[in-house]
Amino acid sequence: MRYIIELVNAYKGIYLLIFCFILAKGFLASFNILAIFPLLNVILPNPAPSGGGQFYFSKIQGFVQIIPIDDPVIACSMFLFVVTILACATAIFLEYLIGRGSSGIGYTVKDRLFKKYASTGYQFFVERKHGELFYYLFSAPQSAMTLFTLLPQFAGEVVSILFLVGLLFVINFKFTVFLSCFLLIFIVVINGIARHVSYNIGKARKQLSIEQQVITNEFIDGIKHITLYLAKPRWLARFDKINRGLRGTYLREVVWISVP
Repeated sequence: MRYIIELVNAYKGIYLLIFCFILAKGFLASFNILAIFPLLNVILPNPAPSGGGQFYFSKIQGFVQIIPIDDPVIACSMFLFVVTILACATAIFLEYLIGRGSSGIGYTVKDRLFKKYASTGYQFFVERKHGELFYYLFSAPQSAMTLFTLLPQFAGEVVSILFLVGLLFVINFKFTVFLSCFLLIFIVVINGIARHVSYNIGKARKQLSIEQQVITNEFIDGIKHITLYLAKPRWLARFDKINRGLRGTYLREVVWISVP
């Protein structure tokens, strides 16, 4: 945990910027929905929200009236287009920032690991399998990059949902309460199932990947003796067993991801 905090602290500037854009993305996601109402108000009879939503609708109408176009349909369409483009640009730039932060962390982790290998004594390499060292150098940084990619993306989705739920509460309180309760129950059920399925699948895939890399490395290093003692069929059988396990794990993972 201390190492993760240290990594985040090294890139705190970009992650502070990511936080700001997460808030901007959430706000624009809900604002984009409100931007539809002026256009609907021109085309359809009385589509504007009632209650507290009427206050926000009147503010949106004020923004539309600033546009120097006399035709209300064109003016409302132009306003909706600008808001949509702004929301999309914010979301794309947020993904760029997330990618830049996670790739920077991946670079830092890999650089520190390789420097640690370079400063370690010979005995360290003798006592450990090469496949294990390869895994920590190449796969572990990739896991860190994945973590620091998914966390901001998850935070962005949560913030967007909170903004949208807040907007729905203003427009229609009773419907939003009902919808929120239904989604909460659904999330709790799916999360309970995921604890028993996703974790076990990920753990099995990670373990099999390590074993496959170790076997491959040992096979390459010992190919002379393996050929001399006619042991290739046994090594092929070992590799095939793990390869089949990875295939089954990947299949289960794909099926599970497709579950709503």
